[in-house]
Amino acid sequence: MDETENFGSNRIFKQEIINWEYTKVGIKKTTTVRDFKDGDHNESFYSSVYPYPDPNSPDLVSLNKDEEDDSDIYASRVNYYKSGGRGTL
Repeated sequence: MDETENFGSNRIFKQEIINWEYTKVGIKKTTTVRDFKDGDHNESFYSSVYPYPDPNSPDLVSLNKDEEDDSDIYASRVNYYKSGGRGTL
């Protein structure tokens, strides 16, 4: 059976497959996209690299500090939405 026959119905029009991969410089995300139309498909892909932070960078300390500062805000938002929107943000 031809692979495109599985997706010959009009219900499926797009398929995406995402791969995450460790590299020497960072984490690479590759997305393969198939678009289906009229019994045929077109395949494309795109990649992004998320570099590992430099452990000696002074910016890394400030990033971690920002995350600590945001944790209280995040917790209050979670509690707000869990309560059904009662209270204040």
